[in-house]
Amino acid sequence: MTKEKKENSFFEDLKSSLEEAVAIEKGEIEIPEDRIHRHELIEDLDLNPDGKKFVKDYKG
Repeated sequence: MTKEKKENSFFEDLKSSLEEAVAIEKGEIEIPEDRIHRHELIEDLDLNPDGKKFVKDYKG
């Protein structure tokens, strides 16, 4: 795949994801149940017991 095709594919995927996110936010479509959001996963596994944002705590 050429560099230009890779870039076009990336932007097409990004556009599709953004359109889906906007539709979900507007309530036009529901979030599929098979998707796990990272923040929910962190809370479910109790990796974030203090309730702080992981990004703020990470000092890598």
